[in-house]
Formats: sequence, structure tokens, C-alpha cells
Amino acid sequence: MAELIDAVSALARCEQLVVACDMDGTIAEFIHDPADVVVNAESVTALCRLAAMPATLAAVVSGRPYLDLAAILRRSGIEGTDRLILVGGHGVEIEGPPQLTPAQRSLVATITEQVPAALAPWPAIIAEHKVTGISVHSRALTEEQAQAAEDRLRGLLADAAWSQGVFVQRGVRMFEVLVLEPNKGAAVEHLRGRFASPVAGVFYAGDDLTDETVFSRLVAGDVGVHIGPKPTAAPFRIADTTALAGVLTTLAQQRQPG
Repeated sequence: MAELIDAVSALARCEQLVVACDMDGTIAEFIHDPADVVVNAESVTALCRLAAMPATLAAVVSGRPYLDLAAILRRSGIEGTDRLILVGGHGVEIEGPPQLTPAQRSLVATITEQVPAALAPWPAIIAEHKVTGISVHSRALTEEQAQAAEDRLRGLLADAAWSQGVFVQRGVRMFEVLVLEPNKGAAVEHLRGRFASPVAGVFYAGDDLTDETVFSRLVAGDVGVHIGPKPTAAPFRIADTTALAGVLTTLAQQRQPG
């Protein structure tokens, strides 16, 4: 932890800074039903403090739809969440829902009809409908059940003609079928690119496989923090969301103009 705090302190002195975090498993605990999520107040408060500082962008980059992110943060009642940049759909919904073509909207309708039907034998699965497709959460299943459900879904995608136009993404107890290619790493680089020279520093925290697209793009001086024990390209690792809250608070304190 001492090395991480030293790196955060150095990053806090960057002339321009992007601070971004995943939501579930990062600034909020995982729960069975994604609709019932509650954010970590300390983490979100620190992000809001950072967002109010000069030459600093603070963002939440999540697989959730943009409109869901906005509703969750409003519901938190934390002052300043309107300053946060919200990026949904694993990077495809930057500050708003994407504009789909008629063909893509038709494909989303097919996905949201056929995927839940294929997974009907596992009623504990939660299907989260999105603007760009569907996210299937299997946290309530055993490992064996979750694997069987995923195998059924892969079989559907292998046989269905419409599946040629979709992107499949796997996360922690989550499987997604989408009509736009997700990439959190590209989204964070887009945020970095909003600053002119010198190149902005980046702090990014996440817990999921989808966050590895960010960690793999970080450069010298950036700080990437993975939450949990899974393999990662992030240079730093912490145990849980509570530990991350402390790190974000430290970053906000260190960057606060004197």
C-alpha cells in the first residue's frame, strides 16, 4: 500500500489529470440484483471533489447504461455528482446513450428476445436490458449452473444467423451480447485526449476483466489499481472497495489546491 500511496501522491501533482473508476465491485459492492446497487459514499465524494478541481476530469466508466449510472448517482444524494463524466456500455456511451441505426435497433430487439428465452431453465439469472444489447448476470447460480448457462448461450450464438453482427463480452459472473464493440480503454484514452499538451496523467480503478483494456493502455506515471485477487495488468492491487475509498480520498486531498 505504501508504494501505491507514493504513486498517487506523485500523480496528484500532474498538471492535468483524469481520474476514472468502474462502478460495480469498485465504487460499489457487488449485489445479487444490479438494480439495488448502492455506491460507496466516500469514493463518490472524493470523485466529486476531484471533478471540481482545475484541470481535472473525474469519471465513472461502467458496463451499465449511461442513464442507469446517472440515476444511481442521483439516488445517492451526494453533492456534486452532476460534475462527474459518465461513460456507460463499457465505453460506447460517453456522456449519453449511443445513436443506433435501424438495423442495430432491430438486432437489439432480437437479442433481448432470444437470449432470455435460451436461459429460461435458470430463473435465478438476471437479464439486464441495455440500449446496445443485453447483460446476463449469474451471481445467484452455482459455478456449475453458471457454466451450463454460459454454454447454452454460446450454443445459441454459434447457431443463430443474427449473431454474426454482435460482440460478446465476458466479465465477473456476467456475459454480454452487444451490437457495438465495447472498449473501456478507448473511452479513457478519449478522456485523456480532451486535454492539450502536456499529456494528462490517468488514475484508473476497476475489478473486472473489462477493465484490463484500460490497464493495458496506461503509460509511465499513470496509476492503475485492480480490486481483488484476479490476474491483472494493473501495477497495483488492493483488497476491496473500502480500501479504494481511502485511496481516492488521499488523491483528492493531495490534489486539493493549497
